Amino acid sequence: MVDILAVGHVTVDFIASPSFEGFKKSVGGPPTYASIAASNLRSKVAVLSRVGGDFPAEYLKLLTRWKIDLSHLKRCADAKTTKFLIRYIDGQRELRLIDLAPPIEVTEDILRLDRKVIHVSPVASEVSYQVFRRLCMRGSLVSLDPQGYLRSFDEHGLVSLVELKDKSILTGVEVLKTSSEEASALTGFRDPLKAVSKLTSLGVEVVIVTLGGEGAFIGFGGKTYFIPSFKVEEVVDPTGAGDSFVGAFLSEYVKDGDAVWSACVGSASASFIVEGIGVSRLKGCREVYERAESILEGVVKKR
Repeated sequence: MVDILAVGHVTVDFIASPSFEGFKKSVGGPPTYASIAASNLRSKVAVLSRVGGDFPAEYLKLLTRWKIDLSHLKRCADAKTTKFLIRYIDGQRELRLIDLAPPIEVTEDILRLDRKVIHVSPVASEVSYQVFRRLCMRGSLVSLDPQGYLRSFDEHGLVSLVELKDKSILTGVEVLKTSSEEASALTGFRDPLKAVSKLTSLGVEVVIVTLGGEGAFIGFGGKTYFIPSFKVEEVVDPTGAGDSFVGAFLSEYVKDGDAVWSACVGSASASFIVEGIGVSRLKGCREVYERAESILEGVVKKR
């Protein structure tokens, strides 16, 4: 039994930011940040992913040190690992796909795996709609970050947002996490509050829309709350903050079902991620919960 099964490509990221010179290379991808954030809060986490033969052994060791179950991470010797070039320019992110690993497939052992939560977060449609549906057939809580379903890549690998091709996949999703830009692509509403209302009206139980460094909105049960961010001294690299948010959220949410508190824990976890490259600045449970308590004091009910 695992608490969370995180599904999507583990990546290698090359990051450029005004906070440092040149490019920094880091292990990335939603399963990396989400699983580490959840494991940091003592959840048992497994990853379903595919990487290429070029995936650095040091990154596997890093994930193992965080007690992530990698028995379902397949290394394809003749393939490339998914890689992104990520640039932050004037507060905006430019994302370029360099290489793409093979798509993720479902095996019988995965279908038999007991888990409380399955969190699916593709980066480049590596989880097909068919695979997504098969993964969600079991009785576990289903969490989705649809970012990879909303991306189009030009001939240079540059990413742009597009509409979701198959909105029926939202049926049965209990937790949906998305950025404000992606929420707009999903719903047509630039106002994140309207996007939250639209997504909950489609039957999603809990909707999280992150607002970058400004915080997040969370909607459930006909109510919407603003979750502030924890103000850090310096944002070094925001890559993976949203994935860390949802990983920590899910870890806490399956324990007591308190969505607002869980979102505060998610926001706290994300605040440590932005202070360094990768997960280098992530602190332990006590420090995360201390920041979460501070964040909780600033929560505002919007409707």
